[in-house]
Amino acid sequence: MRLIQAYDGSLRRPLKQNEVTRAVEKAYNAKLDPSVRFERPPELPVWNSAETERLHRDMGTTLQDLIDASPEQDLDSFHPRGILERLFPDPDGLVCIGESAFKFLTAPLKDHRHLRQKQFITPAFMLATHGETQGGKLSMHAKSNTGPRRFIVCDFDE
Repeated sequence: MRLIQAYDGSLRRPLKQNEVTRAVEKAYNAKLDPSVRFERPPELPVWNSAETERLHRDMGTTLQDLIDASPEQDLDSFHPRGILERLFPDPDGLVCIGESAFKFLTAPLKDHRHLRQKQFITPAFMLATHGETQGGKLSMHAKSNTGPRRFIVCDFDE
């Protein structure tokens, strides 16, 4: 649980006690003592832009390297819908897209609107519009209604 706690401060939303408990119980195929509680980690240090720049220099990979490796070179022509149509080519396939970790829609891509305002995309076609969460609730964004992974997602935030 301590290893999971270490990441909590760097996540976009706080972890819930039941999420941590389920993850640990599943990983070790065991039941935790209910008195064991998830404790909030200490505040993380602030982002150091100079250190980030140094790491980028040391790694030697530039934005241009990433653009050159891409099969699509015309970055000015990229629009969210066009990119998503390339990633999810089945027009009837269900795609889960959200504007937050708690507000999302699972529907065919054509039914999604205001894509520039969305920040969360499940990197797989969904199997159904709703599924049961590990907590037993009905949701459009549950593991039980998510199909096989299609992509590995890299996050380039600071």
